[in-house]
Amino acid sequence: MPIVQKKANFFIGKSENPDCFNGKISSELNICYSSSPRAWMNFSLFSTWLKEFDIHVSKTSGRRVALLLENASAHGKSEDLPDLLNVEVIYLQKILLYFYNL
Repeated sequence: MPIVQKKANFFIGKSENPDCFNGKISSELNICYSSSPRAWMNFSLFSTWLKEFDIHVSKTSGRRVALLLENASAHGKSEDLPDLLNVEVIYLQKILLYFYNL
């Protein structure tokens, strides 16, 4: 039987303290939130999230997991990724993405 574990969603916005949070911080709302000038994912935000995900996996299951990613520029290259103990990042080939999106 598979083990299902959930991690809080990661949101990116332009504002550092959005009005919709009503003065609360993101951890009080059970979400991960970060801001960037254009509200786009970039490699800095992604690598920070990836390190936090690695720690989360370590604390909650102690297992190793595979994270499948497309070759987006925000995901960086495998040699640029931080050292991870519990997460193995696997980049999908473009041909696989074509068949996945059919």
